[in-house]
Amino acid sequence: MQRKLLIILLLALSAPLWALDVPCGSVIELRATPADNWHFERWSDGDTQSVRQIEVRSDLNLVAYFAPNCTGYTLPVAALYDWLLMLDMRTIQENGYFFGPEEVNWYRVRGVIDAIDLVEKDDEWLAKGYYLTLDQSLAGTGDYYAIVDLSSTPSGTCANKLLSELVHFTSSAAPTPVLEPTMVRANEPQQLLRLNPAAPTSVAIFDISGRLVQTLTAENVERLSLRAAPLPGCYQVLIRNGNQQTVLRYIVVK
Repeated sequence: MQRKLLIILLLALSAPLWALDVPCGSVIELRATPADNWHFERWSDGDTQSVRQIEVRSDLNLVAYFAPNCTGYTLPVAALYDWLLMLDMRTIQENGYFFGPEEVNWYRVRGVIDAIDLVEKDDEWLAKGYYLTLDQSLAGTGDYYAIVDLSSTPSGTCANKLLSELVHFTSSAAPTPVLEPTMVRANEPQQLLRLNPAAPTSVAIFDISGRLVQTLTAENVERLSLRAAPLPGCYQVLIRNGNQQTVLRYIVVK
């Protein structure tokens, strides 16, 4: 006598189905293996063992529930344009987090950054959304961050909030890195000048669509040699030099 065991595994937003025909009375092993940055929570019958033995006596439907790992994950932020911060949604979604812009609140630090779970925050609330456009009257000074509330979203199984990276903008009067030249031909040498040699430097270069095309790191340097991108277009250069973050641009001409 044959009985059908139907196993349904849910992961992220997809729901693949597996159906097995096994003889009645057979004992089979089920194994729920999460993807990177996810964890197994439970089976639909309440069992919390990711690996289990089942004796098949009748038709059975099972769902394996998974959830993203919230603890210790910090939302990445990119500053691709002057005065514009944005959550790196591509990376965030690749890690299993899905939420709408209404769940994102941006803040400017006053004094010491507030704890994420404070109800009465004294940090300055600025706006909602994936993006934050800074008021140029602030002259780029201050520390900025976003808090995402997952409790009402499809990723709300974490039942908590996530904090973005802290982004620091220095005064426009302070020395800032300079890129020379900024109008170049493909693969032409460039120099990144006026770096603080006492702090590590990282450089990320993006094309106009926001695609990362090059990264560099250096220690204890005042200047860094680059080469322009191989294709014509406008490029954004994100420089992190210690606590200072600067965005520069250059154009590759034909």
